[in-house]
Amino acid sequence: MPRFLAVACWLSAILLPASTGALGLGEIELKSALNEPFVADIPLQLDDPAELNSVSVFLAPVGTFQRYGISFPAFLSDFQFSLSTDDSGNGTVQVRSVRPVAEPFITLLLEVEWPSGKLLREYTVLLDSPVNLEQESEPLSQ
Repeated sequence: MPRFLAVACWLSAILLPASTGALGLGEIELKSALNEPFVADIPLQLDDPAELNSVSVFLAPVGTFQRYGISFPAFLSDFQFSLSTDDSGNGTVQVRSVRPVAEPFITLLLEVEWPSGKLLREYTVLLDSPVNLEQESEPLSQ
């Protein structure tokens, strides 16, 4: 009987994590520059794409920013978060601001909730001016 119990415990330990829904956030892809409204996308990694409807993404409360020693500038209150899917059915978090952002560095602390869990993720983004972005993309002449 002890051997049966050991095998049952071992199987439970292996199979149980596979039954819980996992969620992850990928790297942020910035699509805007300094002094423009903030536009970025973050890939959402879901075990089951059907779970996208039960996911909510939002900026962490001011208290959470303070707890982690991160400043909460007032302009972050204008940021909006929405979920969408691409052609292949993968989820994406779209991050947009209403007004142009004049700060060169932005730190976002995002909370993601879904039925089987909660995730807190920090992103620090460097916004470069449009002039510098154009210069970087031009080939060097010799």
